[in-house]
Amino acid sequence: MKEYWSGMKPKVSLEWNEHGQPVGDGATILSSYIGVAARSGLLPLPHTDWRHVDKEAKNAVINHIKTRFDLDGDKNLHWTLGKLGERWRDFKHRLHRDYVADLSEHDALINCPPYVNPDDWRPLVCYFFSDEFKRKSKKNTTNRSQSKTSHNTGRRSLATRAKDLVRLI
Repeated sequence: MKEYWSGMKPKVSLEWNEHGQPVGDGATILSSYIGVAARSGLLPLPHTDWRHVDKEAKNAVINHIKTRFDLDGDKNLHWTLGKLGERWRDFKHRLHRDYVADLSEHDALINCPPYVNPDDWRPLVCYFFSDEFKRKSKKNTTNRSQSKTSHNTGRRSLATRAKDLVRLI
């Protein structure tokens, strides 16, 4: 992924299905790249809701992604922003799991990962110890435990797998 981030690889062409989802080999690269972008420090972490993240920050990341991938059309942008929001939440989840979950608030505050802006870390940790977060976490844990199936198709999306099946028919 480093070669894509640094621009050493040429711009990736993407194929999109009728639902505005990327399909094919470029889709897997794009999805991984979006994850790297979400962890890059370009997006502020203290927000509790993706919808409250500054549009300027989101646009800066999208513009960076556009330098490496052919994104055109509102449908494609909508999917990309949605995936970026998912990856942003996933990153925050991993930060909680790996750097906060088993610590006291004081210890978590001094356990800032080297790749996280310290100005973002303090409010994020304070949120992780808030009653609101604990309530949501408990509710989500209960909901997740009731799930009977899990995603197990690997890195390739269901949209790409569907395209592959249609090609076989």
